Amino acid sequence: MGNRLKLGLTLTQPKFRVAELNTETTKDALTQHSEGEKEKREKTSQEKGWWDQSRSEKMRRRRRRRRRRRRRRRREGEEGEKKKKKEKKERRRRRRRRRRRRRRERRRRRRRRRRRRRRRRRRRRRRGEEGEEGEEGGEGGEGGRKEEKEEKEEKEEKEKEEKEKEEKEKEKEKEKEKEKEKEKEKEKEEKEKEKEKEKERREEGEGEGEGEGEGEGEGEGEGEGEERRRRRRRRRRRREGGRRRRRRRRGEEEGEGEREGEEEERGIRVLLAQSRPGCCPHCPSQN
Repeated sequence: MGNRLKLGLTLTQPKFRVAELNTETTKDALTQHSEGEKEKREKTSQEKGWWDQSRSEKMRRRRRRRRRRRRRRRREGEEGEKKKKKEKKERRRRRRRRRRRRRRERRRRRRRRRRRRRRRRRRRRRRGEEGEEGEEGGEGGEGGRKEEKEEKEEKEEKEKEEKEKEEKEKEKEKEKEKEKEKEKEKEKEEKEKEKEKEKERREEGEGEGEGEGEGEGEGEGEGEGEERRRRRRRRRRRREGGRRRRRRRRGEEEGEGEREGEEEERGIRVLLAQSRPGCCPHCPSQN
């Protein structure tokens, strides 16, 4: 190290023995060697094309990126790797979505072009313009008018298609409403049938309850008849109880006046009894 620094050499230059460095001839040899290397580098750089230089730069960038990635992974550890895996998956998904969208758009464009071509061909066939194309080609004004007509016709056809779609949708909605109404009617009919069945059962139960029938079916009918009778009795009692309460209230209202008169008479009697001689004012003998 010390000998090298004295001679003014750097550590990156080629290494020689220390014994040779002490002589003056070695200095000349070292300078010649370094100059020769410089010339070689210049020649190689001149001989190399721009593509080779760019390649070497790309390789350097890639190496730098790899080093940086390794350092990040060491710092972050396993979590960083997991995040990167997720990011990769997301990128792949995005790429797939973009590709699908582009494919769809291409297909739509192709379909539209095909439809337009087919429509034009049909129109030309209808009008018989295929044979007259040569005559119309010379007159530019008429060609422009025809293009405008074709565009108008395309718009009209589109509007017709949209109207037809709307009418179909309306018809579907009407059919759905009709089906709903039919279902409602069916439900009503079922409810009415159930009500009629219940009425028939009640009538059968009442008849069986009045007549003394034999068998299990007749016994059930009698039980149902008894339950109905009990319900009727309860209803009658409730009605009669309400009537009685009303009568009592009316009687109480009418009897309040009578009671007040009786109390006044009693007070008069008490005063009279007190004025008379006797054992007590409330005594019935004196009253």
